[in-house]
Amino acid sequence: EKYDVLVIVTSSYGDGDPPSNYESFLRDLYVAEGTPFEGCQHCVLGFGSTDYETFQNCPRLTDKLLGALGSRRMLARVEIDENETLAGDAALAKWAADVVKCFSSAAKTKGAADACDWTVPCADVLDKKGDLVGGGGGGGAALPVVALAVAGAAAAYYYMYMME
Repeated sequence: EKYDVLVIVTSSYGDGDPPSNYESFLRDLYVAEGTPFEGCQHCVLGFGSTDYETFQNCPRLTDKLLGALGSRRMLARVEIDENETLAGDAALAKWAADVVKCFSSAAKTKGAADACDWTVPCADVLDKKGDLVGGGGGGGAALPVVALAVAGAAAAYYYMYMME
């Protein structure tokens, strides 16, 4: 299946690893060939803590890989630090509003240049391909299911907490 827009909300844990419910999606991104996301647009919201050296590793990798696979970055990735509650709340509210604006103009911006490079706001990553791909194959069927689930979770969060 093809999607017009992917809204990705994720974090990292341990040594920059993806959450267990996100691992198959990231693995599928690593093993994908060509530009399967051509014509798609995406945005990434990352949660984490600067207490860890691998802060935002999984969101950064996801943003990088989606772009490399043909997706257009419709917003700069936003990185929320749990240690900065007020700044994080403000950044989350702005990101949510920006996502809504982008959805209203998604058709107009399809095919336009990326909003920015994946390295914005930071490019520090720990490559996890060996950890994810070395342990077995990734079934491509999980990709659309996880993408839809993540997008649904993001929309539900927005409407529950931001529309009050």
